[in-house]
Amino acid sequence: KKGEDGTSLRSRFFPNLLECFWMDIKKCEEEGYNRDQLVYFERMVELMIDLMSQLSTRRFFKYVLLDTHFTTLCKLLALSRDLEEGALFRKLLDILEFYETFEIDDQQGSALTAKQRIGDHYERVAKFQKLLFRFYNKPELRFALNNIGRIDDRDSLKSVMESLSNEELKDLIQKMSLSSLNNKLLASQSKEREILEEIIIGHLEKRESQMEKINKLPLYPSEDIVWDYD
Repeated sequence: KKGEDGTSLRSRFFPNLLECFWMDIKKCEEEGYNRDQLVYFERMVELMIDLMSQLSTRRFFKYVLLDTHFTTLCKLLALSRDLEEGALFRKLLDILEFYETFEIDDQQGSALTAKQRIGDHYERVAKFQKLLFRFYNKPELRFALNNIGRIDDRDSLKSVMESLSNEELKDLIQKMSLSSLNNKLLASQSKEREILEEIIIGHLEKRESQMEKINKLPLYPSEDIVWDYD
């Protein structure tokens, strides 16, 4: 058997590690956090950042991370919304999200051009539109057949999903190959609807490119930047 020579254990190491993380953090969400647990969760996110920031591990680990929707689900935790205890955890999540959406070819290591980036985005939204038309052809979903520029923002996507049930959203996520939906956090969450919507929005929402973010920065430092010690 594969388990006897360690092959299965090695291939399942990170999925099992993430599963243990979700089990621990779910328990803490119900019972409260102590300092040691906070440090453990923060170090786990640091590990994810290290794996995503290096091309040699990123090209393999990224798909494990995307399948579990680690960043999206972590941002819905009470810990992420705690302004004091969750401050560092939230900042680390922002760094992880930066690397997760970094505009780079994971196999070649070359930067994506604006044409490639926009093309990938349009392809994802077009697939979403085709699935809605084929499997959920309701009158209220005709809005989804508009041009992509009108439906790729958060508010528009939420309005499209309002007419779909939780089971239809799960089915849609699987048809879009976004998740196996096997991780225990999804199966045991009380905020199931919010999670399902955030998974789809996170995949389809139009994001600012790195160049657009850089162009928005002031030429000279403002007071906010000078006095920001973070």
